[in-house]
Amino acid sequence: LSGLMIVVMSVSFAAMIFSGALAPFLGVGVQLACTAAIVAGLVMALLGRCQPSITMADEDTAPVVALMAAYVVASLPAGSNPEVLLTGAVGAIILTTLVTGLGLALLGLLRVGAFIQFLPHSVLGGYLAAVGWLLVAGGLSVSAPTGDFSINGLTDLEPGTVLRLLPALVIALWLVLMQPRLNKRWLLPLTIVATLLFWYAGMAVLDMEIDELVAANYLVGPVQAGGVGGWQPFAGVDLAEVQWGAILDNAGSIATVFLIAVFSLMLTINGLAHLQHIEADMNRELVVAGFANMAGGAGGGMLGLPSISLSALAAGSGASGNRYAGLVAVLVC
Repeated sequence: LSGLMIVVMSVSFAAMIFSGALAPFLGVGVQLACTAAIVAGLVMALLGRCQPSITMADEDTAPVVALMAAYVVASLPAGSNPEVLLTGAVGAIILTTLVTGLGLALLGLLRVGAFIQFLPHSVLGGYLAAVGWLLVAGGLSVSAPTGDFSINGLTDLEPGTVLRLLPALVIALWLVLMQPRLNKRWLLPLTIVATLLFWYAGMAVLDMEIDELVAANYLVGPVQAGGVGGWQPFAGVDLAEVQWGAILDNAGSIATVFLIAVFSLMLTINGLAHLQHIEADMNRELVVAGFANMAGGAGGGMLGLPSISLSALAAGSGASGNRYAGLVAVLVC
């Protein structure tokens, strides 16, 4: 079940990042997200101490990566070939993964993990609030057709756009209201399954075809097979063709992703250790996550970190302390 959830979340994050001018390359985004789940997930499952460790494209950094990709595309010369835009965005994502992985590994090797745990609550609270807001904005942007929605223009929405946003808002409200009442580990996967069944039952009743819904932007896609050169190191990107100037102009976004990744990993590892009643070795986990993402970046993936919700779901299903749960999730991807 965790593996299926990874696939669903990978498509969601890919749709968030590969939007606008990058929308035709959604399949590349799915490949980058799934590569992170497979490569980084394999390393984390084999070498991490807090098990089960279910790894996927990191949800906390995904909104910042989406903004960075948009900034890189905007920094490229006007009228650039779509392939040039794609190469720039993928180059930025992979560079971010490699740099973040290297940074995490160095923090662990220098044994500063213990100091990271003493960050002020105000700092962590601000981080969580900012990430939550970016996820809300990104989720609503995915729910609305390209160009019809802006988080700054909520008062000027067209009725058609409101109708498209309504299901996402209803599901979000349901999750918020049901969290205190239902088992949190099963709430999200069961909600996804129920809404998918409801959606396709409605399609059948209204005699609607998938192709027409995709054309009208009601469904994510189309997802074309393959990516930038298929499954190759660095996602098949020719490093000589990447316009590094546009990427380095957004170095601040790379630094932001790194800092968020440190916070995210710290909170996740502490949460997993609490679930399993063990003491977390933050330095070891930083090194493992660092090498996992350097391998993932070299394999053509975006940043991948353990998911506390999916790991808790696996632990609640009887896999507590069992690293095989992470390996099975990788096989499902």
